[in-house]
Amino acid sequence: MHIMSNCLRLKWLHAISILFLLMLINVNVLCAATATLSWNPPAVNADGSNLTDLDGYVLYIGTSPDDYTQYIDVGNVTTYILSDLVYDIPYYFAITAYDTVGNESDYSNQASITIESSTATFNPEISITDSVAPMDDLLIQFGNTTEFNSLDQTILVKNDGNANLIIGSIVQANSLSAPFSIFDDNCSFQSLVPSDTCLVTVRFSPTYTGTFTEIINIPSNDSNETTITVALNGNGLSSESNNPPSEPELVSPKNRGKGNGKQVGFKWKKSSDPDGDSVTYELNVCQDPNMTIGCETQTNVASVNQDIYYAGIGNYSTSLLFFAIGLVLRFSKKSRQIIRLLVVTISITGMLFLASCGKTSSNGDFSGISQSNGSDFLSDDINQIIPDLENGITYYWQVVAKDGKGGKAYSQVWSFETE
Repeated sequence: MHIMSNCLRLKWLHAISILFLLMLINVNVLCAATATLSWNPPAVNADGSNLTDLDGYVLYIGTSPDDYTQYIDVGNVTTYILSDLVYDIPYYFAITAYDTVGNESDYSNQASITIESSTATFNPEISITDSVAPMDDLLIQFGNTTEFNSLDQTILVKNDGNANLIIGSIVQANSLSAPFSIFDDNCSFQSLVPSDTCLVTVRFSPTYTGTFTEIINIPSNDSNETTITVALNGNGLSSESNNPPSEPELVSPKNRGKGNGKQVGFKWKKSSDPDGDSVTYELNVCQDPNMTIGCETQTNVASVNQDIYYAGIGNYSTSLLFFAIGLVLRFSKKSRQIIRLLVVTISITGMLFLASCGKTSSNGDFSGISQSNGSDFLSDDINQIIPDLENGITYYWQVVAKDGKGGKAYSQVWSFETE
């Protein structure tokens, strides 16, 4: 919301309100619960001079005349689609314009519309996304998983329509396809109200080596897509030898992009290990594409622990604890009791905090990675900063994922220029 004075003279307001009304009445028939608003831009300022610094518009909305309870800065556009309107309720609209320094005009003349439920068409609309990018391609690629290990991915079902979506029994096309299974189904036989969602977890558990495919069928009462199929594929690797992690996926600095020479932040996607091993990373930043000249190397950038990660329980916190205990011994009996209670409270609170810094899954592995620079270890991204790179230099960078058992995976080599 802008705090503005009334400096814009909108000679077009009356004509726009008529255009609003005509457009909304038209939409009432064509698009239930959605209104398309359009208007013409102003041409002059309040003093009659040409308007050259128009920056955008604010749409005001209410359910009573001249009482606007909601506003939306729609930006510098002249058409806006307003969705999620409730049937049989009158809506009132007005538009203001604002310039680049924040001056806002008066309201336009008011327009209104009521979308009657008797003219509406109610239909459910199913949409499917999954946990593997690209999320909307109806394909889950599990990648490599060592035999006798398991990897889970999720399918998100959403109702994008305006009527209840009824989901049938979600099944595998080939029920004998052992490496794949529907591990946790919260969608079958459910009725989703508009905008509601549910999740299905699919598991890949190869018991021998090979490449496997499968199809999941998701039926519903969406008349346009009565059954949606989601394809699955994965590779089973031998457990007789160590298998390396997946190749790290670089994120930033972008390839052939720019970076601040004083302090460059690097980001890449986590690697997965088909054997379930802990993964650490090595970040190499060099001045040649062969990664041999003028290199800065950060090793053990991130790691995964197999037990609870206790953040910062070391010499510092231990010293504080013993210092507090020493205080107890120096005071009188009555004072000791008070201080002893305080020490016990602090100790318990501290241990609870430290234990809460870790997260384990049901199989004892971390779902995230604890990073040396203190960034969020539950994120899918790994972040690392390298300071004091030279200005005006083209650098090349690469990430190596290591499983601690000799398995390594190398990312692509990207370049960037420091400024």
